[in-house]
Amino acid sequence: MLLQLLFSLFGWLSATRILEFWKKRKVILPQQLQVLRWLQLFLFLPPIFFGGQHALLCWIYLVFLNLAALLLPNLVEISRKREFRRNLLPAVDALLMSVRSGRSFRESLQTVGQKRLYGYYFSEICSLVVLRQSQGLVSSDALTKRVFIELLRIDFTTHKIAERLKSFRHSLKVEESFRQKSSLMTLQARAQSIILSLMYVSVFAYVSCCFGLRENMTAVTVSSALFLVGTIWIWRIGRRHRWKV
Repeated sequence: MLLQLLFSLFGWLSATRILEFWKKRKVILPQQLQVLRWLQLFLFLPPIFFGGQHALLCWIYLVFLNLAALLLPNLVEISRKREFRRNLLPAVDALLMSVRSGRSFRESLQTVGQKRLYGYYFSEICSLVVLRQSQGLVSSDALTKRVFIELLRIDFTTHKIAERLKSFRHSLKVEESFRQKSSLMTLQARAQSIILSLMYVSVFAYVSCCFGLRENMTAVTVSSALFLVGTIWIWRIGRRHRWKV
């Protein structure tokens, strides 16, 4: 009974902490929190009933559930970043067309942001700019922050708003073109890296089976370290570069 109570308490506190973490990262909406409270109760019923008989399995279950819950915000953020990059140029085009049609910049932000057609982050940026909350953006992505800051600056501009939006849109278009060219340039190197990885694994298996891994541990360790460093370097080519125009 005491062990079952321990499992129950650990699971409940972990789930409560994770839900607050999700709320802070804006993975869930406040109105969804109550529904997840009931889901939290359902997910942590198995350790209560089976904690005494299968203690190890219950601990593995709880640890896996917590790890999955902690990884979910990162997966959601990755998805939102891709959505933001994919829809950024059409979103700026929509803002520009709205301003040119005679609406004010703030009205255009409200109209485009409320439609939710251009992804979560762009809608959030529009809402924050309208409210002029310069510290409310959750995303850590450099491009998302840059768009947010630029739209804030345009909001404080009293004239030539359409021209500033057009100039900003042109800058984003040029940078996107550079990113696509960079991706094509590094595609061949990454394809070769995959082929070399398969060859290295084959050679590693052959050496281990025919000559013994323990007898060649030094050479295998050095070669594996160098190969890993080279592979990571190839796959990070162009990712850390900040395109400027």
